[in-house]
Amino acid sequence: YLNMLSGTTAVVDFNGTEYRVGSTRLDLWDEPAGSVIIGRLINVPSLLQPMVVTTGQGILVALAILVLALFLAWLTARRISKPVVALLSLVSGFLEGNLGSRAKTDGPWEISSLATMFNQMALSLSSRQRDLESEVRRRTTELVDAQREAERNLEELRASTQKNRRLSLAVEQSPSAIIITDRLGSIEYVNPAFSRTTGYSFTEAIGQNPRIFKSGEQTPEFYRELWQTLNAGHEWKGVFCNRKKSGELFWESAAIAPVFDAQGLITGFIAVKEDITELRRIEQDLLVAKNRAEEANRAKSRFLANMSHEIRTPMNAIIGFAQLLY
Repeated sequence: YLNMLSGTTAVVDFNGTEYRVGSTRLDLWDEPAGSVIIGRLINVPSLLQPMVVTTGQGILVALAILVLALFLAWLTARRISKPVVALLSLVSGFLEGNLGSRAKTDGPWEISSLATMFNQMALSLSSRQRDLESEVRRRTTELVDAQREAERNLEELRASTQKNRRLSLAVEQSPSAIIITDRLGSIEYVNPAFSRTTGYSFTEAIGQNPRIFKSGEQTPEFYRELWQTLNAGHEWKGVFCNRKKSGELFWESAAIAPVFDAQGLITGFIAVKEDITELRRIEQDLLVAKNRAEEANRAKSRFLANMSHEIRTPMNAIIGFAQLLY
């Protein structure tokens, strides 16, 4: 044992039941503080000889096992790395778009399972690629058709826009007054000829009802008949005596028609009016002249009748005397 306090050592014998140092029994539980048993005294030369032989053999066996382990490791690595390299090559080609390649499944079960999964993924992606290509072709065809349809619609829109522009210019430049109202009669549009005729500007007329032009010359029955005709979907034609913004009376020849939507329902009305005040004045003058001419004609007839009577009496006397002379 080794006395850690004093630094002294002694050989301890163990006879199977107790420890002794020389003839002194050593109680391990009562050993001096700092002491510890560190070994057993044996015959070293006799023990080391078989151990040397055994150690040399063990080194040879260990070297053989190490070489065998290295060989097996190399063989295993070669068997595993070769299919892995091939699989990596396939993946590289796969990323470049070569979806037709397939991995071999005859390697180790781990690599075989991985190759099988790779092949399934490649098959699924190939199928998906074909579906996508088909979808792209279908969508491309649809887009081409849609583009052609859009071009046709654009041409039709251009033609319609050009037509509407011409119609708009025709309405704007028309010498006749044009009024467009909604279903209830509120004015939505008037052209410049309307403003020249009535004295109301575009802004003043919008939102108003045509009754602001009433002069009182037409009877309620006149307007009732007008609205009955329009609401029945028919065109109305007639003559108005209306009042301008200045209060002056004027005569209009009007043609009013309902406007229908795609379902055939009346959505508003359009009126085309022409100022016939001057024409009415000329007609009145002609009527007066006609009456005067007829009166003059009747006066002439009376005059001629009187003249005929006055001339016939002396002529009869002269003719009678002439007959007596002969």
